[in-house]
Amino acid sequence: MINIQRRSANDSELSQLPEGTNPFRYITHEIGSNFFPEFSRFTTALLIIFFIFHLLIAIFCLAILILPYFRRTKRSRWFYRKLHFRDQSGNNVYKAPLFWVNAGLLMTISQLVVSVASQSFIVINLRWKMSVDYAIHNPMVPSLGLMVVGEMFTYWALMHCFVVAIYYDQRPHENAPNGVARWTVSPTLINLIFVAFPLGVVVTIVLICAFLTLDDHKFDLEVIKGLTILGNGASTWDKLSVSTTTADEKTQLMLLLLEVVSEAKVINQNGNIRLDIFIKLFHIVFCVVLALHCITFLVFLGVFGMVVRKFHQKRSHSTLAMSNFNIFRRWFKSKDSQTTSKNQLLSKNEKMISASNRQFLHLLVRTLCIISAMITSTIVFSIGVIKTDDILRTPKWRGIMVWLVTVAGSWSSIPIAWQCWRIYQDESSGSSTASENSKGSSSEDKSDAPHKPWQSDSDVQEIEIRLDSTTQIQQIPCAEP
Repeated sequence: MINIQRRSANDSELSQLPEGTNPFRYITHEIGSNFFPEFSRFTTALLIIFFIFHLLIAIFCLAILILPYFRRTKRSRWFYRKLHFRDQSGNNVYKAPLFWVNAGLLMTISQLVVSVASQSFIVINLRWKMSVDYAIHNPMVPSLGLMVVGEMFTYWALMHCFVVAIYYDQRPHENAPNGVARWTVSPTLINLIFVAFPLGVVVTIVLICAFLTLDDHKFDLEVIKGLTILGNGASTWDKLSVSTTTADEKTQLMLLLLEVVSEAKVINQNGNIRLDIFIKLFHIVFCVVLALHCITFLVFLGVFGMVVRKFHQKRSHSTLAMSNFNIFRRWFKSKDSQTTSKNQLLSKNEKMISASNRQFLHLLVRTLCIISAMITSTIVFSIGVIKTDDILRTPKWRGIMVWLVTVAGSWSSIPIAWQCWRIYQDESSGSSTASENSKGSSSEDKSDAPHKPWQSDSDVQEIEIRLDSTTQIQQIPCAEP
């Protein structure tokens, strides 16, 4: 039996097993511990904490989506609208409209998807260590792909919100053709970027995750075959150890063991080939996701830099300009009557400037948290590119990668949920205010009151651009910070 054991593997560790040890059970245990390892207590506790965290975030996002249906003030259900820019004569400044996506709705849905996918990712990893059969039939790639797609969509929805707000806040130059600011980007280009790239991200990640899942399934089939053969070998080895086994039966069992060893070697070769292919595909996935994430990160920094610059430009303007125009407000109050005293106007302007500073500070805090999350994700994907082989072969690196991915996907959850809540509050309070105004205001007051986008049943909004003043705006499609 020892001779058969020596010929069953060339591994030095296996050849040093004490006499009487079942080598097939040992190999089965090694496969389980290497490919389906148990996590440390720290990793397990961390995963449980983040599971509860994402459960609360998911409930919170679901509540934001459901609450409008239980309120008296009905929230509009529009997904996108068209913004047409017209000059003083009523002609279109651009041939194509600017598509305005409901960032609040899209961000809430995306964060809900991220939180649910994170919970699925955590559960799969926690149950991997409990059952090899469960691990084989429940791959984590789809959950990981949903997490990445959801985060990308959330970031691009927020960037679109910023871009449209900046786009509104243009001061056309007197010599600019058609009354459009010189640097203003065409709405067609903005639509193309903010539609094509997110859709391209979805298609790319879905395709590579599908290929990766299919190859993972092929590798799992080889693992199942190998475990079945090792199970047969282990039972045959145990029969050889029984004292009542006759010499003829031992001979037959030894021949059967040799056949099992031969089949195991073939399965081992095929499994190694499938594993190498899987590692290469996983490396490609990490490279593609890292590239897409870096593009998103750089664009996000650029767009937010424009927001910060625009805020400082507003700060440098006169107090009157600050009171009449603020890019961080979703809609604007009516102009003061001409009888308003200068002292009252200055007091009002100071309050608006203070509110604008406070709102910008809140926006800055949320954005810094999101940037921290994007930096963490960049580090995680970079580690995935550099250590792909170790992550898939070494239990230590796999455990590190699992909780790093979970942490990276959790950094931005709180600021995103906060942003979604602010949008919900802004729209809800706006709807209730409009309802009160409609009951207590005269018809003349109603016509002068600023119109909020979610109160309109029209899918088309018009923006008037003038050469002699700032752009006349009906509303800003970005939530208050």
